[in-house]
Amino acid sequence: MPLPKLEVPKYTLTLPSSGDVIEYRPFLVKEEKNLMIAQETGEGNTVFDAIKAIVKACTYDKLDTENMPTYDLEYVFLKIRTKAVGETADIQLECEETGLKVPVSVNLEDVYIQKPEGFENEKVVQITKDIGMTLQPIRVGQLGDIENSTDLTTTIKSLIKNIYDADNVYPIEDSDADELDSFIESLPHKVLQEVNDFLIGQPKLALDVEFTGPKGHKNKQTITGFQNFFG
Repeated sequence: MPLPKLEVPKYTLTLPSSGDVIEYRPFLVKEEKNLMIAQETGEGNTVFDAIKAIVKACTYDKLDTENMPTYDLEYVFLKIRTKAVGETADIQLECEETGLKVPVSVNLEDVYIQKPEGFENEKVVQITKDIGMTLQPIRVGQLGDIENSTDLTTTIKSLIKNIYDADNVYPIEDSDADELDSFIESLPHKVLQEVNDFLIGQPKLALDVEFTGPKGHKNKQTITGFQNFFG
């Protein structure tokens, strides 16, 4: 006699980058097992690949996990994890008064995306009167190239969606690699600063936390960064 099939609940969330509403489900034992195996290896790339696989499977293959902004991937995974494991996580935070680590239980349902004031997913940078480029947030598939390179050109390249002049728009994926490198290396310093500001201002997960330190000191902190929400 066949065993009964388990019904997996469905939920919805809103993607921070686009406002699109998508369906998702909690990860299952088989997916959690793959993540735990990846974590045991201690290799960041392996863990990140497992997270991408979980997000893809748990959103019913509706998301392009290679080309979505990194902060979208982190937000979606956190929501999936919350429904699978629970809303709370126990983490260690440093008391501002004593400098000692304090165990704090946080509610992951309260995590939000922190964006700089005026942030836009696409930023137009005017280089000359007729020439400019459009920047976009770092995509998941580009992280490996950035992390494995100390070359500023590689980082800038990861942010460019297209380059344009008075007559045409040139998508980055259609551009010759050598020509693109030459273009980036010829950018004036003021443009480089604008690109750097956009890079530094990438949206990120955030959570406002209040807790009491060892000597009764009241702490108010904002936790940011994906890795800081998992103990």
